[in-house]
Amino acid sequence: MSAISFLSKYPAKTYAEMQDIIRESAVPWRYYVESRKKLTGGKIIRTNKTPEAEFSEWIVFILFNGIRAINHSCKFYDVECQDKKIQVKSVFKALGNNNGYKVSPKDKNNLEATHYAFVWFEHNFPKYIYLVEYSKIFSFTKSQISLADLSKMGEKIQFDPEVFSEELNSIPYSSL
Repeated sequence: MSAISFLSKYPAKTYAEMQDIIRESAVPWRYYVESRKKLTGGKIIRTNKTPEAEFSEWIVFILFNGIRAINHSCKFYDVECQDKKIQVKSVFKALGNNNGYKVSPKDKNNLEATHYAFVWFEHNFPKYIYLVEYSKIFSFTKSQISLADLSKMGEKIQFDPEVFSEELNSIPYSSL
């Protein structure tokens, strides 16, 4: 039985039934915690932001051979390389959600970033990466940036999303 199927009936369950629901999620949660520890130890995750945001910053750092911002909570950029200060944004949406990245006042008033990198996720994995000059973010008139917008205004960064293929998923967790 799935824990989610009980949510609407939660108050009618006994304590033992509620514990069983929680127990069903304990193993996947343990895998998540162990994965997060490994990613933290590997310096991929540095803060308590969403794992997708942290992973996106790390991928951009690797692809641009850059330096990550020393201050984990730098407000204006995440990666510095050559003459670029890159603010990294992960776009992670539920299946069927066609919304794009919501442009915020903070994005419009970024005092230091020269570029934005958008890491677009599909099916829980990074699929596309675009680099966009900050001036295009500043002058963007719509409230959300879609994947189609990125393909027009940005440079698609060479990245092989196949590294996250099903073959990788067949590796037992214990050997990762």
